[in-house]
Amino acid sequence: MNKQSLSVNQITGETLRRAIVIGFQAMIVVIPLFYSPMFMEYGAPKLVVFQVMAFALGMIWLASMALDREIAVVDTHLYYVFLAILAANFISLFQAYNVIQGLDQVFRLTCFFGLAVMVFHLVKTPGQMRRLSGAMAVTGGIVAIIGLLQHNGIYAFHAPWSLPVSTIGNVNFAAQYYNVVFPIALVMFFLVRGIWKRLGVGAACFFMACHIIVLGSRGGWMGTAAALAIAGSIALIRHFHVGRRLFTGLAVGAVVAMLLWPLISGMVSQIPVSADRNLGGVAEDYWTRVTGRMSIGLRLADDSTQQRVSLWEDTLRMIFDRPLMGVGGGNFELNGPKYASRESLEIKRRFEQGAGQDLMAFSAHNEYLEIWAETGLIGLAAFGAFLYLLLRALAGVVLRYIRGDGNALIIGFAAAVGATLVHSVFDSNLQQPASAVHFWIVVGMVWSLKLNAEGRVPLELLFVEGRKAAVAMMAICGIALMATTAMGARTLMGEYYYLKGRWAFHNQNHKEAEDLWRRASGYGPTKHFRTYQSLGTALYNQEKWGEAVDAYRQSLAQFPHNARVHYMLGRSLASMGTVQAAIPHYQAAVSLNPLRVEFHLGLGEALSNAGDAKAAIAALEKAHSMTPDDPEVHHLIGANHKRLGNMEAALASYQQAIALAPDRPEFLNSLAVAYSESEQFEQARDIFNA
Repeated sequence: MNKQSLSVNQITGETLRRAIVIGFQAMIVVIPLFYSPMFMEYGAPKLVVFQVMAFALGMIWLASMALDREIAVVDTHLYYVFLAILAANFISLFQAYNVIQGLDQVFRLTCFFGLAVMVFHLVKTPGQMRRLSGAMAVTGGIVAIIGLLQHNGIYAFHAPWSLPVSTIGNVNFAAQYYNVVFPIALVMFFLVRGIWKRLGVGAACFFMACHIIVLGSRGGWMGTAAALAIAGSIALIRHFHVGRRLFTGLAVGAVVAMLLWPLISGMVSQIPVSADRNLGGVAEDYWTRVTGRMSIGLRLADDSTQQRVSLWEDTLRMIFDRPLMGVGGGNFELNGPKYASRESLEIKRRFEQGAGQDLMAFSAHNEYLEIWAETGLIGLAAFGAFLYLLLRALAGVVLRYIRGDGNALIIGFAAAVGATLVHSVFDSNLQQPASAVHFWIVVGMVWSLKLNAEGRVPLELLFVEGRKAAVAMMAICGIALMATTAMGARTLMGEYYYLKGRWAFHNQNHKEAEDLWRRASGYGPTKHFRTYQSLGTALYNQEKWGEAVDAYRQSLAQFPHNARVHYMLGRSLASMGTVQAAIPHYQAAVSLNPLRVEFHLGLGEALSNAGDAKAAIAALEKAHSMTPDDPEVHHLIGANHKRLGNMEAALASYQQAIALAPDRPEFLNSLAVAYSESEQFEQARDIFNA
């Protein structure tokens, strides 16, 4: 009876493990395609869905082993590297402003690492790897079709801006996703059997290639070039080493295509695509655009490129300030303004003028510098150890393939890893859900190929005695999963109410915006400081100064280097009549961003009301240098000169104010009073009698 029961348990465990592999396929499809206009960011719901799915699959895997009465894993050094990275992130939190945000990053990394571990334990056969790769190719094609429809204005798919973002949410994020998926799809084109399957994968590759071009992400283009170079090099070396007929045919086909290219291009370029354009003209336009953007980028001649260079310099200052332990995992964005150079602020101001709203840098646009800045040398060393193990494993599997013993998919895996690591020099590829999920799945499959070749023996961790113990463990897993799901649901609810609040505020319904942002803050939105900042603004617009002060202070507790919040807190305190308390916040705003004229103006007004005329004039003169045609600045400067007894300077400032705004009676009254106090009674009388 016991033997029969054990056999049933083993079958059940194996069934669960097969279900997990299907879950990997579902994740590959759902994460890139899932988005909703109900949320502020495309990335937030993707991340929540991924974490819930990864946690669920992990619990199912643990339950499958419990049913087999043995909790065991394959012995590999990769665990220690993952634990070292998590430990570095956790230790860095002692330096963090926002510990909750740091803990959220630790949990996110745990899910990514756990995904890779599950993949190399459960995805072992070439057939399983092909199915996962095929799901990537098909989903990538769908993402590309949606992006091309957006680009051509056929359907917007609720995109918040008129760019071909598809369902990913940002042109750079989409390019990061293709860094992984596109090279794997190309390899799958040569591996699938059947004309219809090959046509489907080929169409997906074609659409992805078109979408990569129109995205305009130079880092994405560079990553794609790196992927093609890696894949082509491996294929050619394999060909010369074992002389495979497939690659001989490809080489011959390439030569024939080159010889026939003039004829083919001449025929295809004449295909009409609209009433007044043909395919050749469209191709020429895109080629000019691509080469032009690359040329501008190499010469650092545009704000996008200069912004990255400036951000790297700012990040290096952050690193040198706290080189060992960093500023805290997940806390880069909260420290960035403290180290921003004047050049960075200039570029930021130009971006804000174009966007019509305040912007902030959420990442360093360099994965390696950001890891160093957040987790210090400890985290960078741990991540470097991971890269060493990964590249060594890749090299071993690729060498076996070149010698004629291995899975051809390793070409795509190596190209995907190479493209991601190259693009990570210019972006944060391992932080965006769509690209990161696929990267860690690829890491898992690479490690699976490595471990299968080495024949590692499983390491037993725990023996589960009896079916009751297995059921109890499954119940614990279920409770943990429900808790994770509840936390994810709270995050999405917070994001939902935050976005609704933005809509209400945009429609000037400040009371409704206040209510919605209060509800959002009660849940777990991804950025609490942003929610409290918005709540403070809604309260300020309703003249609820005291409540606005409380909201702004809660925002600053999590993000102490937010210049805008310091400024608005200063205005709220000044409106309450506590000018002395407002001055330090105005000064903090000016210190963090000296290029915003309203910050200097607010400081000047506060100093003037506090009776410090000299300091007020100094602040107002800086405002005047940025906006020489603002009559209010001239009027305030005149008032402070008058307070100091500099009547000549006061009269000059008042006259400039009136020249710019002749219909302002308060300006005329101030000038008349100044004339009177300087004993120029006739001029004062003329103004009063006018």
